[in-house]
Amino acid sequence: VNKYRAPHKASEGAKYIDLALKLRQALRQNTKNNAKNLLELDHAIWQWYYDLKNKSETNTSR
Repeated sequence: VNKYRAPHKASEGAKYIDLALKLRQALRQNTKNNAKNLLELDHAIWQWYYDLKNKSETNTSR
């Protein structure tokens, strides 16, 4: 059983709630991160993705 997956055949709403609970748990367990809440964590994830995407595009344009 994969503890990181929402229940089989769960609705989109149930999957969202399941993920939100897991993210909150991750925030509480990881004291090294700077995110204080899900909004800050979401921002950090998108910033990481944006930086990674730009880095990839820069490397392929050479």
